[in-house]
Amino acid sequence: MFGWSILESVGAVWLCPFLFVIMMQVFQQFIGINTIMFLFQTVGFKNDASLLSSVIIGLVNVLSTSVSIYAVDKVGRRKLLLLSLCQNVHQPGDNCRNQVLN
Repeated sequence: MFGWSILESVGAVWLCPFLFVIMMQVFQQFIGINTIMFLFQTVGFKNDASLLSSVIIGLVNVLSTSVSIYAVDKVGRRKLLLLSLCQNVHQPGDNCRNQVLN
């Protein structure tokens, strides 16, 4: 059974990183791919095609993971992180500009 003895055994130094990782996982569940997969299955297909939607999502997940592993091996984590950072910084500004101009 889970208790505070686990946190006491790792010490106070690791308490903040431990809680941070737990909160990241909780946040991931609310906004991550699991939510999108659930919404895709409930909205995208009828009830009789739920198996087909699960298979499609699984195949896309495996393919995306394979491409990601290959990219990390070839390009490197740091370059991919900096590339995604630039895209995440640029995209909201681009969206605002498009909304103002239209």
